[in-house]
Amino acid sequence: MRKYIIFLSLFFLACFSSTAQSWIEDMVVARQMVDSLKKELKTAKGDKRIDCLNQLAHTYYWIWDEDDKVLDSACMVAEQVYELAKKSTYKKGLGYATLNKAHCFSGSTDQNKNNNNSETNYLQAEKWAQQAIKIGEEIKDYRLIGDVYNMLKGMERWKGSAAKHKEYVEKTISHYEKPETENLPGKEKTLGSLYQQYAQILASEGKGITDIKNQIDKAIFYYSKIGNKWGLGDAYYTLGLTANQTMNLEAGLEYLVKALNLFKEVKNQRGELNVSRDLCSAYWNMGDFENGLNLARASLRLAEELIKYNGSADSLRLGQAYFWVARFYEIAGDYPTSFAFFNKARIFYPDIPNYNTPLMVALGELHRKAGNYDSAKVYLMQFEKRDNGKPMLANLYVSLKQYDDALRILSVARDLPVNRNNNLAMGRNFLILANAYLGKNNLDQALTHARQGVELLGQMKRNVYLPDGYKVLSDVFDKLGKADSAFHYYKKYSQLKDSLLTRQYYFRLNDFKKEAEEEKRIGQINLLQKDYLIKEQELLQQILLKEQSEAQLSLSGKDNELKDQKIKEQTLLKEQNQSQLTLSDKEIKLKDQRLKQQATIRNALFGGLLLFILLGIFIFSRRHVVLIILSHDYGGKAARV
Repeated sequence: MRKYIIFLSLFFLACFSSTAQSWIEDMVVARQMVDSLKKELKTAKGDKRIDCLNQLAHTYYWIWDEDDKVLDSACMVAEQVYELAKKSTYKKGLGYATLNKAHCFSGSTDQNKNNNNSETNYLQAEKWAQQAIKIGEEIKDYRLIGDVYNMLKGMERWKGSAAKHKEYVEKTISHYEKPETENLPGKEKTLGSLYQQYAQILASEGKGITDIKNQIDKAIFYYSKIGNKWGLGDAYYTLGLTANQTMNLEAGLEYLVKALNLFKEVKNQRGELNVSRDLCSAYWNMGDFENGLNLARASLRLAEELIKYNGSADSLRLGQAYFWVARFYEIAGDYPTSFAFFNKARIFYPDIPNYNTPLMVALGELHRKAGNYDSAKVYLMQFEKRDNGKPMLANLYVSLKQYDDALRILSVARDLPVNRNNNLAMGRNFLILANAYLGKNNLDQALTHARQGVELLGQMKRNVYLPDGYKVLSDVFDKLGKADSAFHYYKKYSQLKDSLLTRQYYFRLNDFKKEAEEEKRIGQINLLQKDYLIKEQELLQQILLKEQSEAQLSLSGKDNELKDQKIKEQTLLKEQNQSQLTLSDKEIKLKDQRLKQQATIRNALFGGLLLFILLGIFIFSRRHVVLIILSHDYGGKAARV
């Protein structure tokens, strides 16, 4: 799902802090804002609660990107705040709640989304947006109305209605610029961006450079007002690209250089690489090959650095840097080196139409120049059914002497938006047409188109295609039998070509080639050194492994000795235990014997004691009987006495 860019709507009351940002600069701040708003909602009541919920819904929309769960959260909050606002008298809150409902349907309008309700959701988004505009007009809240149109132009931008997109951009600007919105936070940044978008719309419509420059100047005014160098860089970049297509290349170059310096100042390296790419194109088209080569080399180094830190995210930019180095070798006729750099570029270009179109076209053209027509066909024949490469395919047909095919292709190419109102492209196309008519011996048409091409390209001062224009004029006049004119244009061709491809440029190319070869040689040496270090490390590892193995074997021997010792100790311990057990048995037996002996003695003593007692008793009883008898005897005697 594509995320259409929602410029955060220069938004109303910051309910959780009087100093909170109403313009969310990035995702991190946005996510922090979501957390803050959720906390504030725990205690917010009345109008303040409505404001918080509206801002929460809008922030969810801002951070929504490829994650339908976030969109669902936004829609859920939008529904909640709409129902709450309907029951209140807070019109402004209801207006923004209605806008959030429109946002919800707009987010479900994406035609890449796998659903069958795209058109229904689009109509619903329009319906809710119009309701929000009505509320804004009723309470004269031009900021709200501007926010609604801002949302609508974002939806139309990717939905595809160019007319509505332009209309909504104009209405957004007109409402944000009303005096009532003078103190609107973030107004300058938003208006700078809107004027930049409007300039791009005018450029796509083929408007003149004056109209486009007027819009860019307004963008520059607003960006300068707040010192937004990043935005200024973007504005100058847009102006430079537009100027390069429609007016003097040197004017476009001036804007691109300004953009490059601004991006360097704010350390926007990706912006710097993007501008460098288009500056290389400008230098190449102007014939300023020396400056172009130097910039291409600098871009190559910067792109390589970015790749180290960002990985594949900047791979296309590295491919584009290689691309332009290849083109500067191509123009000098060093085709082998050019092919080498193009092949490096191919590694980093995605195999996706439109992304790789410039590379495919350039490779096809290089093969054509080198006389490899079959290889050129491989790259260029695909543009029979695609737009951007048609002129170079026509050029190939001219080289193959298939002039009717070339004319057929160019009749389509001239009407393409990418070429129409582009003086550089149209001038080049006229020259290809002139060569095709020259091949058919239609000299009148050849002369007409050659003159048209030279006139257009001449307006842009120095140009890489202009020598070809003088060359075809020379050839046409030669066939017409006008030797003086033929010689005149051949001389201009020769002089201009020599002025573009100077000895100094060839020296620079050669120096760069030597540097590249030296870097390659150093790289190979470094690789060999790394290889040597790796082998040395591998050898050290092998020695270390061997030592470790020997140590392990030694340890194993010691382990075995320890194990034997342990076994011996265990055996001895076992024997000791057994001895102790034997001794214990003997001790137990001895104890048993002692106990038995003690029991016998005890029994004997007890028996003896018992016997002694019995004996005592017996003796005592016998004595008692004797005494009784005696007492009787003595008693009787006494009585008788």
